[in-house]
Order: sequence, then C-alpha cells, then structure tokens
Amino acid sequence: MNSITYIGMDVYSTNYALYAFTMGGQKFFGQTRINPNTKELVKYPETLNVQQGGKAEFVCGYEAGCLGYTLYHKLTAKGYKCVILAPTTIPSAANKIKTNKRDSRKIAKCLAYGTYSPVYVPTDQDNAIKECIRSRDDIHTILKEMLLVDEVNNKDFLAGLFNAMMCNVFVGRKISITTFREGDKADTGQHAAYKRLGFAESEFLTEFGHPTQRLILPSKREKGDNKRYISGQKWKRRITPAPPFSHHRNDDLHGTIYHC
Repeated sequence: MNSITYIGMDVYSTNYALYAFTMGGQKFFGQTRINPNTKELVKYPETLNVQQGGKAEFVCGYEAGCLGYTLYHKLTAKGYKCVILAPTTIPSAANKIKTNKRDSRKIAKCLAYGTYSPVYVPTDQDNAIKECIRSRDDIHTILKEMLLVDEVNNKDFLAGLFNAMMCNVFVGRKISITTFREGDKADTGQHAAYKRLGFAESEFLTEFGHPTQRLILPSKREKGDNKRYISGQKWKRRITPAPPFSHHRNDDLHGTIYHC
C-alpha cells in the first residue's frame, strides 16, 4: 500500500509556497517556493517521489482565497486529489506571525489530521443550474421592462412573440407564472399586462406571506409552421421553428417566467 504525502500550499497570484508532510514518519520536508505555474506544481510531487525513493499518493490542499476553484480544477485534471480548506476552520497557530512557510506547513498538517472543513466545489451540473437561474431572472427583468415601458409600441410585438413561442418552441405545453393579485398595492401593472398577452387567471396563492395569483398561458397542441409573423407595424419578422426545449420532461412550465 502506498503511503500518503500531504502537500500544503500557501498560494498567491505571484507564487506558491509548498510543504510536504507524512503521517508515518511524522516529518515535514520538501519546503520550496515556485512560480504560480501548473507545470511547476505538477513536477513537485514527482520530485518528492524521487527524493523519497518510492511512489506515494498525494493529497494537496490550499486555503480558499483569490484563486477560487481554478487551481483545484487544474490539479484534479492532472489526477491529483485536491482539497480547498475553509480558512475559518483551520486551527490558529500559537505564533501569530504569518509567513508562507508556516502557512503551508500548517495546511499540510491540517490535511493529515483532518482538522479543517472543506469548501464545497460546484459540479458542472451546479454551474449549469446556476446559469439557468441567472438566465431566467434576466429574461424576467427584460420582459418586465418591455411590459411596463413604452407599452403602446410593445404590446402587439409581445403578444405575437408569445404566440410564436407557444406555436414553435413550447408545443403542447403551458407556461405558468405567479404575480401579484390584481388591485393589490404591490401590483404596478404586471397582472393586467400578462392578461393582455393571453395569460388566463388561475388559483389564488400565498407566497412569502404575500397574496399572489397564478396565471397560465394555454398550450398550443399543433406545431406552428414557418410562416408565422409577429403582429405590429414595426416588428413584422419571420419566426423559424426552434428545436424542442430539452430542459423539461413534464408537460408544464412553472415559475416566475419558467423554471429551468
């Protein structure tokens, strides 16, 4: 069974301070400082193996900071196990004077004894969901501005746009949104604007302690052809059918505008 060598890294944008530690020998070794370069960093474990005359398993770690997840992804891509340590969970040293050497040594020891809490690293799926939510919020903001600003010029365009979406993109599905109830002091016109776009009123709800109402844009059961136009004097434009919306497996779309 290969021994485990823990590599503490005190990382900055200008340099990396490295220190190695093994539980078996209870010893620190290999202290060095390198340029902030992944190639040089990957060579460091190889150099340690040569010096120790064996083939060890390596666990690298650094405090969360200016480099974010970048170094983590680079090391894991090279096949090394890497941990990002939450700074507030690392035990404080008796000597309050901080140096790169002492910090890298402390991180190596924390990795070995497990006296830290790791930072959660988002997966590709997490990032995709985050991007989807951000896009949804952006769409909601844009539509809200289009609904409430220059309403006379935009209402025909928006109605045609939603009709084209339902006929070409969300075929056989309905869009469900929630907004403030009509007449509520918090409603600044969104409720009436959605109804002008073809949304029908549905059940009353209470969200975050505030009265709201669900509105539903009915589904179009037949896929539109390539000859649909958006109405309005300034906005006549041909709509090309889009590919099926792949984020949803159910028949309905729910959310402020839609859930991804």
